Amino acid sequence: MSDTLRRWYNRIDRLFDRGALEEPRDEVREEPAAEPLSARDAFALLLPLVRAHDRRPVLTQVAASESVEPCGRASRWEMAWALPRCRAFASADWALQHDVAGEPRSSRVELRLRPHAPAGGSLRQAVDEGRLLHRQLVGSWRDEMRRRGSLPADFRDSTEVAPRLFGGVLDPADDELSLALERDPGDGHVTWVARGRRHAVRCPAT
Repeated sequence: MSDTLRRWYNRIDRLFDRGALEEPRDEVREEPAAEPLSARDAFALLLPLVRAHDRRPVLTQVAASESVEPCGRASRWEMAWALPRCRAFASADWALQHDVAGEPRSSRVELRLRPHAPAGGSLRQAVDEGRLLHRQLVGSWRDEMRRRGSLPADFRDSTEVAPRLFGGVLDPADDELSLALERDPGDGHVTWVARGRRHAVRCPAT
């Protein structure tokens, strides 16, 4: 197939594909919450911001990498979604903000949207020039979604699993703790993983 014919097919396909995001977008906002949150509380706060861009986002990441308390609450949560309608990825971070005395005063949310094929990028340019079919671009998006995988949105809250995660090998007083929702590389089951400097502990997440 010639580049000219590909460009013709691509123009037709793009007439019916107007939802894809082509430019990165960033949003920052202050929230009144001024105390550590559980995973589900943070999820409930961040999800509506993501759904404003895609009504059916696919969860791909839930993690607390710092200031994790033994009760399962944390001062920072990092979450990510794939946005099928937009063919983009969204990452949303929630973090407590502290005053000069070190006391929490508010929280900050940073939402970042990144298109799979941004305007001016190599994939988009290949489609525009007819070196790649638009449907191949869509196929590469589906491949990337499969590679990243998905996580269930009905996961158990971090406060529910904290006693199992922190009651044995890990010592919250001595370890720098992190929490993450992951698929077990062995059996593929979704688990909560608590990590310290030397050990990691898993328990079921659903």
